[in-house]
Amino acid sequence: MFYLSLLVLYSVTALAVGEGNCSINNSCPDASGRPQFCNFDFGREEGGFCEPCVDHPGACSSLGLQDAGTQNCADVCAIPKDCSDSDPCNTEYGEYFCNYDYGDEGGFCEYCGSLELGEECNDLGLPDRGAESCISSCDLRVLCSVSEPCPEGTYCDHAFGDTGYCEGCGDHVHECSNLDQPLAVDDCARSCNLDCFDTFSSEFTVSGTYFLSEGFDGSPP
Repeated sequence: MFYLSLLVLYSVTALAVGEGNCSINNSCPDASGRPQFCNFDFGREEGGFCEPCVDHPGACSSLGLQDAGTQNCADVCAIPKDCSDSDPCNTEYGEYFCNYDYGDEGGFCEYCGSLELGEECNDLGLPDRGAESCISSCDLRVLCSVSEPCPEGTYCDHAFGDTGYCEGCGDHVHECSNLDQPLAVDDCARSCNLDCFDTFSSEFTVSGTYFLSEGFDGSPP
């Protein structure tokens, strides 16, 4: 029992003074050049542990922190992380996109937050590359219609008849023919530029000679 008490005392002491722990009077140091905030998991008075900053302060409220931790996260991580093609936003702590406010050179990370539709990205005042990054990085749905086709590499599913959402092209024509909406079948085949026929191959032997025959399903014999 004595040794168990010593072990508990040692653990509590290590927790109180251990490396990386933080409190109101003991802020977190940078780690590998990246700022850290205090999560205050033990309460505002007791402190908590240091965590690496999120790429945009808007994500702090989604980390499941106590109020003090959320506030410290927002205060310390107030400056969004810069980003570019070669240095994308870190998605370990949420979904972000690069706004490309500096042009092709890059921009800074913004939090996807509650965005649901690609059209919402166009309402944020972003440059074209920023809006594209917003739609793709935040995995948003894009509305489409007969008069407003989908971007290259996607097709309109016409889930609501004349309108629907853009979906990514598949690799096989069967993925188009198996769709429920006739308009979607046509748009998929046209937009995705898939072959109309399925290829097949067969092997056979005639008089001891090996042949490989290739053809197309649906093609003339």
